[in-house]
Amino acid sequence: MSRYLLGIIIALIAIFLIVFLLFIFPRPTATVTLTADSKPLSNTTHASVVAFPLYSAPQASQTGTSSGQPKPGVQATGSLTFKNYTPSEVTIPKGTVLTDVTGQQVVTDESVLVPPDPPIIPGVASVRAHAVKAGQNGNIQAMSIDKPCCFSGIRVSNSSAFSGGLDPQAAHVIQASDVESIAKALQSSLLQKAQSGIQSQLKPGQQLVNTTPSCSAATVTAKPRVGESAEKFTVDVSLKCSGLAYDPTPALQQAKDALLQQAQGFGSHYVLAGDITTTIGNITPGKDKNMDVQVLASGLWKYQFSAAEKTAMARHIARMLVTDAKAWLSQQTGVKKVDISVTGPIIDLSQGKYITDDVRAITING
Repeated sequence: MSRYLLGIIIALIAIFLIVFLLFIFPRPTATVTLTADSKPLSNTTHASVVAFPLYSAPQASQTGTSSGQPKPGVQATGSLTFKNYTPSEVTIPKGTVLTDVTGQQVVTDESVLVPPDPPIIPGVASVRAHAVKAGQNGNIQAMSIDKPCCFSGIRVSNSSAFSGGLDPQAAHVIQASDVESIAKALQSSLLQKAQSGIQSQLKPGQQLVNTTPSCSAATVTAKPRVGESAEKFTVDVSLKCSGLAYDPTPALQQAKDALLQQAQGFGSHYVLAGDITTTIGNITPGKDKNMDVQVLASGLWKYQFSAAEKTAMARHIARMLVTDAKAWLSQQTGVKKVDISVTGPIIDLSQGKYITDDVRAITING
């Protein structure tokens, strides 16, 4: 085989390999990623909504143990009347002890001077006295003492009964602090119960103006009562609570509608990204028992590139330097940032500096 013919064969093989590589391996492509311009928007609106009351009246009871010292016995008290049938005044000394018909003893609290016997009627004087022993037995009946005493011509009696005598108590005394500690704990739990009770009355979508209900002063009763003797006692506590409720749905929708209306000023290319967020602000009393609800609404609108715009961009940047393509794209409406990724052929003499001339191989995302 001649050298000439061998050269022709080698050239044909080389051309075949080049064509084969061009068709089999990927052709040059360009991927453009556009970061679209975005516009945040927010506003504050006010709406009047109907408010309605909800009520809860929880009750609770708890048993406690008395802590006060047992009560000692109390001596009965009363008065004694002395009559003097002698012509001379007589002094009955303090501490004079007298015994009634049942054997109970009483003693005078102070000295008393009994005047002499005037004509016809005796001299009379009275003095305070108390039972010698504490207890109910000292509550002697009227006229259980009516006899001579002390000195010749002197007579003593109790024209009224002695009273106030109490037996010693074995049980501890209920103190105010005993009741208060239990009542305080019950009030705290009842407040939570009232809050839960009012919350349970809310229908879907409704909210409370205040999360904590308004409650009147607690009604607290103890059985037996404070000051009485009993080892155990029961505390009853009741609350009357109320709260104001409302449905914020109309106010929230009004705020969203107002924001959408405001966003129309951006033009049709700007589209809401995600959802409009709404937050309820201050709630104040309004007219006719309604509430004035403040709503803060916010959203983000992003520029949306149409298919026609993307096609026009691809046609324009075909065969351009990557740097020039970035500069031109950055100046287009709605473009905030541009990133371009170029993949060249196996043999890339441009070293990735140029955009491919095949518009179909240019992908624009964003």
